[in-house]
Amino acid sequence: MDGPATDRSGYAKGMRALAAWTFLAMSSLSPFAAADAVDDVVRIRMDDRHIQGLSLAVVEKGRLVSARAYGLANVELGARASTDTVYEIGSVSKQFAAVAVMKLVEEGKLDLDKPVRTYLPKAPDKWDRITLRHLLTHTSGLKNLNDIAGFEVTEKLDQAKTIAKLAVPDLEFEPGTKYAYRNTGYSLAGYIVENTVGKPYWTYLRERFWEPIGMRTATTRDLFTVIPNRADGYEWENGKLTNRDSDLTDIFAAGAIAASVLDLAQWVARFKNDSVLKAPSWNVLWTPHKLRSGESTGYGMGFSIGTFADERLIGHGGSTAGFSSTIQWLPDRDLAVIVLTNAGEVGVATRVAREVLTALTGKKPTPKEMES
Repeated sequence: MDGPATDRSGYAKGMRALAAWTFLAMSSLSPFAAADAVDDVVRIRMDDRHIQGLSLAVVEKGRLVSARAYGLANVELGARASTDTVYEIGSVSKQFAAVAVMKLVEEGKLDLDKPVRTYLPKAPDKWDRITLRHLLTHTSGLKNLNDIAGFEVTEKLDQAKTIAKLAVPDLEFEPGTKYAYRNTGYSLAGYIVENTVGKPYWTYLRERFWEPIGMRTATTRDLFTVIPNRADGYEWENGKLTNRDSDLTDIFAAGAIAASVLDLAQWVARFKNDSVLKAPSWNVLWTPHKLRSGESTGYGMGFSIGTFADERLIGHGGSTAGFSSTIQWLPDRDLAVIVLTNAGEVGVATRVAREVLTALTGKKPTPKEMES
């Protein structure tokens, strides 16, 4: 496995000394021991899980304290991964949709508890009991669009065609009564944002969030667009490495963002201030939703909420064909690990990130807490 790539960007210099690992005073290890421990975790897991390229960042108290890349962004060309490498981030994209909705809630333009038909004029009558909150908490009862034929990216579906396809199946359960993780709600949330702001969803994200906070590479993963520093995705199948299948599902706002680890470090750095959302709005996203029965789902809006040893853990993993990504954040100490890979194994980035958190904090989470 190739060693760590050296970051070359001026942007990285502006993000506080990426030339070498720097580590946190809170670590139970010395800075050098912590760096070695993280390198060991990453290299072992890359070899074990056949990860070709990986970029990692650690953010503490709104400051990027370390970033490093390992392996190859493109195996065929021998192109090394860097902290500027752009990966598909899969369902980590959902938090951007949730934040976009909450920003419009703050501005009085959306209401989480109004029926989605208020904001989607072409929605069918049978959706009249589904609210925007149901979409974002995976409690709408809508069928997963991944399980419906005709949602391939090559179909180039627009809003009207998407809703028409989703309107055919019956609801799988009464809205608010069950939790079922689905891409459908977040795809529809993206259209609601578009209808509310009067511009394409991707344009709104770029203008309202990405550019103002310095996320300079974040974009849609569109397969036909030339994206500088884009990684290629890989799968390990039947004992050999293969290129990922590009016959992808169009998941839109639910999972179609591509970005670098430095971009996501800029994003995470805003979790504890009001430059993106006000604190009460963040807290809505980070509060586990409760079903009508009172049972907690363990999921807020765009974020999963769990535990890491005796600490609260907030984050989200993402997987698309050929890619695995994650943000794992300990809010009480404001420490986050971001891992992006071009490996298609579901949950592998989250596993690496939690192992890195273990190395940094000295915590001993349960085996269940180590899994995604």
